[in-house]
Amino acid sequence: MLEHFVIPTIPSRDSLSEESLRLARSIHAARTLTEYASDWGGFVTWCTQNARDSLPAANETVARYVTDLLTRGRKIKTAKRHIAALVYHHRIAGFDSPVTADVRAIITGAQRLRGEQPQQKAAITVGQLREMATRIPRPEPYLSRDRAVLIFGFATALRRSSIVSLDLDDIKFTGGGMIVSIRREKQDQAGVGRMIGIPWGAAEETCPVRVLKRWLAWRGSEAGPLFFGLNHGINGGRMHTNTVARIVKRAVDSIGLDQSRYGAHSLRAGFVTEALAAGAGEILTARHTGHRSLTTLRLYLRPDDPFRANACAAIGL
Repeated sequence: MLEHFVIPTIPSRDSLSEESLRLARSIHAARTLTEYASDWGGFVTWCTQNARDSLPAANETVARYVTDLLTRGRKIKTAKRHIAALVYHHRIAGFDSPVTADVRAIITGAQRLRGEQPQQKAAITVGQLREMATRIPRPEPYLSRDRAVLIFGFATALRRSSIVSLDLDDIKFTGGGMIVSIRREKQDQAGVGRMIGIPWGAAEETCPVRVLKRWLAWRGSEAGPLFFGLNHGINGGRMHTNTVARIVKRAVDSIGLDQSRYGAHSLRAGFVTEALAAGAGEILTARHTGHRSLTTLRLYLRPDDPFRANACAAIGL
């Protein structure tokens, strides 16, 4: 009997430490870790040049570094990201955060003096979207794909990273329209996931269900990415996020808009702006977009016309 009893292997202390580190790092997206690594490298170089310790770094060192970044014209948003990178690398190494109230006061003071406003892409309206959908200057299958990316991206209000990460299996067509399953997104790094319902559109050219089915007729029914890059009309693998931005820019240019003001985020901002202007309300809109904070949702309200979504007009003076 005893020869059949197998004693389980106990992981070594080193392997457990490595696994703990791997799990801790997994709370951040790969892109975030890449940015943190770059920012950390810049800090280490700066410390070497100024004869200061980088790990652990003194509060005064971090304060001087942040001040230097701002003095050299770096944006406050960039300085905040550098600070986050320093905190991350210190905690991963087992040290306390070197960022104290003094460092945060530098950022707050800089914000008050500079009054920096975030660079936001202009929102696309439903009217503009409808016009774009009929003027995409591309042959098939590019035409069906680009139109589907535009209309689907607007209707789902997903970020471009979420759009390109979807697979065909994430879409389910129903009598009411379609259900989109999102496995992971920026505000859901834990991968809890959510589903959103996309109903049939009132106009054929902007109906997200119809235009997606038209693209799928070209794409085929094989498993894999919902949207893929096209190389001479042939499947070139999962679409890159930059392709979504290029599709938007080509579309706005086709109707005479300044493409420098628009990007992939114009679809998400456009949905929020149009939904709130139409009276959908913040709760329903946030439920659709996945926003956890109404304060953040309000940043997406970007009407070009100050008389749209106007509270004064709503009271009927």
